[in-house]
Amino acid sequence: MNRIDISDWKDFRIGDLLNILNGAGITKKEIYEHPGTLPAIQSGKENNGCIGFIDEEYCRSRNYKISDGMCLTVARSGSSGFVAFQPTKCVVGDSAKILQPRFEASRERLLFLRVLLLVNMSKYAYDDKVTYENYINDTIKLPVLQNDNPDWNYMENYIRKTEEKLSNRIDLLGKKSFSHKIDCSSWKAYKIGELFRVVKGTRLTKANMLPGDINFIGASAINNGVTAKIGNMENIHPSNTITVTYNGSVGEAFYQAQEFWASDDVNVLYPTFDLNASIALFFLPIIRRIGKQYAFIDKWEKETMENDEIFLPTKDGCPDWEYMNNYIESIAKKVSKKESLILNT
Repeated sequence: MNRIDISDWKDFRIGDLLNILNGAGITKKEIYEHPGTLPAIQSGKENNGCIGFIDEEYCRSRNYKISDGMCLTVARSGSSGFVAFQPTKCVVGDSAKILQPRFEASRERLLFLRVLLLVNMSKYAYDDKVTYENYINDTIKLPVLQNDNPDWNYMENYIRKTEEKLSNRIDLLGKKSFSHKIDCSSWKAYKIGELFRVVKGTRLTKANMLPGDINFIGASAINNGVTAKIGNMENIHPSNTITVTYNGSVGEAFYQAQEFWASDDVNVLYPTFDLNASIALFFLPIIRRIGKQYAFIDKWEKETMENDEIFLPTKDGCPDWEYMNNYIESIAKKVSKKESLILNT
């Protein structure tokens, strides 16, 4: 991106641009006990500050502050000063504040302001929390018209052009081939049950889930299979394993780098060899390819999975783990290099 000339930009007090409203309440326990569709926003950087989804009527009965959306939120503590854009209605907890625009809001205008507000984040260390007084009097520079009012059209056009450039670069990255056909003629067949110990997951209903930070792996094709966060500890599987759905999104396979609970729609593959993330990533598309032959009605039962064969590169009569590891690492380096080249064009 080209540098922007900001020599003619003017300082604006945040309190003149945005109303600052306090959040209130909302615990993880409440979210588990009153699930719904309303995003609950707190101070974290992940997931746009969203820690879960809660029932709107419950929040209204508690008089929790609900934003109508098209606003910003700022972390009061924790990741102090972190700003997130909230396009839809949400409820904001007491570790964050709502930044409600005093101007005619649009997605592009708020995204432009968000970037400038994030620049100020370094001012707020953990011990120097965002308060109404210090935040409302902080300033940011904005492009201006001849009358010194904010140039909102410039901001909107800048965001649109930036998104268009990024979209074009992503398309270019997708068209840039960094792979080549592999000669699999010498690969050998191995039963999944010879390479892994297949362990069936354990049923856990939503009603019995406890609040916590343990990943719950369900029959999902997205988010690495994580469908909830729980505190139940009775049936935890270790990290450095692979999960495969045998029901629902049949055949979806994910590498799990953290300990987790697997639902009864999921089988867990415990390696009988020295597994690492790169080798696991080599396995995933091969496992998914086999899983496609099992329709939802058929499922991919544990016994069937154990006896299904996958083809792997072989050296001296054994799987060539070094080749698999090096292949994935080389792909990662090529992707990183091409992404860097495209982003700098």
